[in-house]
Amino acid sequence: FYLLRPDTKTIVYQQKFQILRNTLAPLPETVVIDSHNRVLINGKPVLPVGVFTSFLRTEADLKRIAAGGFNFVLNYSTRSLNIQERENEISKRDVWNVSDYGTPQWKERVRRSLDLVWKHKLKYISTDQRSFDSETKHADKPFQAVFQHPALLAHYLADELTSDKAMNQVARTRLNLAEADPFHPTIALTELPQLSQRVAGIADVLGIDPYPIEDKNSRSIQAAREFLIEAAATGAPLMYVPQTFHWGAHKKNQKFEDFRYPTEEEMRTLALAGAIYGAKWFCFYSYTTIMERQEKFDPGSSKIFWPQVCAVAKLLRELEPWLLSTQENPMLKLKNHKGSPIDVRLFDSGTKRKVLVAACGPGKSEATFTIPGSGKFKSRFGHTTPLGNGQYRFTATDVGSDLLDEE
Repeated sequence: FYLLRPDTKTIVYQQKFQILRNTLAPLPETVVIDSHNRVLINGKPVLPVGVFTSFLRTEADLKRIAAGGFNFVLNYSTRSLNIQERENEISKRDVWNVSDYGTPQWKERVRRSLDLVWKHKLKYISTDQRSFDSETKHADKPFQAVFQHPALLAHYLADELTSDKAMNQVARTRLNLAEADPFHPTIALTELPQLSQRVAGIADVLGIDPYPIEDKNSRSIQAAREFLIEAAATGAPLMYVPQTFHWGAHKKNQKFEDFRYPTEEEMRTLALAGAIYGAKWFCFYSYTTIMERQEKFDPGSSKIFWPQVCAVAKLLRELEPWLLSTQENPMLKLKNHKGSPIDVRLFDSGTKRKVLVAACGPGKSEATFTIPGSGKFKSRFGHTTPLGNGQYRFTATDVGSDLLDEE
């Protein structure tokens, strides 16, 4: 591909694309991305709503994640995957790498673990081929056929890279996997909006992870909104990572209590903002932070915080028919808008319609909007009031959101 400038007869930009022809027989649970950026499993549109894990320790973790409304896990410690049926000495260890990688014994542990994931109707994203800025050798590592398993959803190749060398390695990994396993997409993630276009070009799916809620002074998700706009402009399929953790659990040499938990409304608003800007894949960060890191600083906190996180996950799963609809789903124009940015989008599943509203904060915000058609809509979270003739007024303070259901 060449972009030319005729007046100077120069090449402004060039890009080489490699096209591969798949000659392998389809696998059960084949995953593809369609022209609408939707995930299809065996040809059926699916909204992946999952959660990151550092370690998958026992079957109890799988049960809890599945019951929480999630349908996949993205596990960082894939190379040491060894899920136990119940807690024991093995499950308590924090193991990232193993000396018997690739051996029959290792493959048996991985296969048994993936069977447990599948048993609980969950999908699994593998990090076996993940690359790092400081270590790029994994691009040439052979694909392990044990991952051609019905539970597999995708391959996670990298997150938060800045090195061009590492990104080039990831691009080669993608091509290697396209030959060895053309039945599952690849994902690469960036935390930098300015790298969205670059990272979108090295994998099948672009991931982004804005985490704007830090402390008592955090009253806005404007940074997340701007990142979503940047990512959407790439046109790439998007895996969006809403913040569902307390920053204090990840801040070394700083006090946990100097930071705070995001509220359920803030987490819901982050998720709905992602949906408004076209995300069709969500992965919450992170189960291990909630169940282990935060518990070290705030014992018992997961009993309160985890249900709030799950409420957001279940809401997204409920919205699946609307978020995956291929009908026209327009952004609605605002009138009398005051305060922080507000985004409003109408979704039509072919039956009842829904309206998603998200306000970024900080401060008070309000706006009116008109929903086309004759239907009446009811606010689910109390921020929106009907004015008659299809008009509605939304109000919020700081970060707020609403969902309007057509009656």
